[in-house]
Amino acid sequence: MKTLLFDVIKGKKAKRVPWVPFVGVHGGYLIGLGADEYLKSSDKIVEGISTAIQRYRPDGIPVAFDLQIEAEALGCELIWSKNSPPSVSTHPLERGIQIDSLKVPSEKDGRIPVIMDALKRLKEKYTDIAIYGLVTGPLTLAMHLAGTDLLMNMLLDPENVEKVISFSCDVATKMSQYYSKNGADVIAIVDPTVSLISPQTFDQFLTEPYKKIFNFIKSENKISASFACGDARKVIEPICKTHPDSFHADENVPLSMLRDSTQKYNISFGGNIPLATVLFNGNETLSQKVAAECIYESGINRFVLAPGCDLLYDTPPKNLEAVGEVVHDVPIEKIGAYITEKASQIVEEEIAPYKVPDYTSLDHVVVDVITINADTCAACKYMVEAVKSIGDKFMAIPPFEWSEHRLSEKTTLSMIKTFGLKQIPSIVINGKIAFEGIVPTHDELVKKIREASERKRK
Repeated sequence: MKTLLFDVIKGKKAKRVPWVPFVGVHGGYLIGLGADEYLKSSDKIVEGISTAIQRYRPDGIPVAFDLQIEAEALGCELIWSKNSPPSVSTHPLERGIQIDSLKVPSEKDGRIPVIMDALKRLKEKYTDIAIYGLVTGPLTLAMHLAGTDLLMNMLLDPENVEKVISFSCDVATKMSQYYSKNGADVIAIVDPTVSLISPQTFDQFLTEPYKKIFNFIKSENKISASFACGDARKVIEPICKTHPDSFHADENVPLSMLRDSTQKYNISFGGNIPLATVLFNGNETLSQKVAAECIYESGINRFVLAPGCDLLYDTPPKNLEAVGEVVHDVPIEKIGAYITEKASQIVEEEIAPYKVPDYTSLDHVVVDVITINADTCAACKYMVEAVKSIGDKFMAIPPFEWSEHRLSEKTTLSMIKTFGLKQIPSIVINGKIAFEGIVPTHDELVKKIREASERKRK
């Protein structure tokens, strides 16, 4: 339970690996509520997380997984959904509001009181479970406030970007204080958009803010964690140098790479059961096999088993219960034989080939945005937003049609295979990979669309 989790994060040997399912809006699904109702009620959050604890037998669990809490308290408007966390629809700094006029939210602003009340009650109810408090990371919050132009302005107006990120760091530090005060055992900085930037950009804008936040968390005698979704391979090393106690990544990062990188810095690591292909679209046997493979590949030492990121809303509970069985019922020394046994029980499902359109016959350019889910993944949201916005900002652009393809949709898997994608989110234009794991500037995206249009004419 939580003592075992703490021991593993600190590098002590344990009889098994700890298990931390990232239950966010999935808690609402467990009790028959939409995310739009669930995330506004501490009573419902406590009920949903309690149900998850009873069914999945975790060692730790987040009180909520919602990276819009701080943004909402700062004036961002949200679009609510029944089967995903809300998404940010307006960015205050795009509307002319100055960063100097924004104030760090108090504990009474927005939905912060809802989350803190749920945290206190869960701590009282489950004394042997580690409760995670998840803080929106400084880059993701800065993009919520400023929109996708923030990335371009890292080159054009770095001084202003530094001000926005510095403010976002202050917000993250204050939120860490609220979580600490109300009893969170682990405080995680969740910053999915860091997977969109280079190591040099991270060093320039985020190294010092990250150090400041993690130093504060440690001063509160809490365990710190960094969560980086998407293809975070290029920023693992820079983040490790900011000294979190643990580092979580999703299936875009090979577990062996995460293991080797974090061990150099004596940092624990966690991950990375695939959310869509295994836990959502798979069955119990596949979920157990992949969970066991993660345990085996981790080398056991300093490893926390977890999904790649926030669980999709209607992930089948039986798959998560099956993972809990592996953790609690399969001895470490038998994990290799267990993998072999489960592999023999799996019948590979044929993935139907993707029917590639005849792009030359179309009177427009086709832009496919491949995402995990733009409603739940901030990096995916800003990839989609980059495509969506150029039609309004650039008049002299060839006609194009765009679509988002989410990993939870079976046809998306065949698209990934056909196009040869290795990173998500990505943009494919007329069947050619244009951007993998990097949100383009407006100019870069328009240039690629024009090039695709010109190729059609030849």
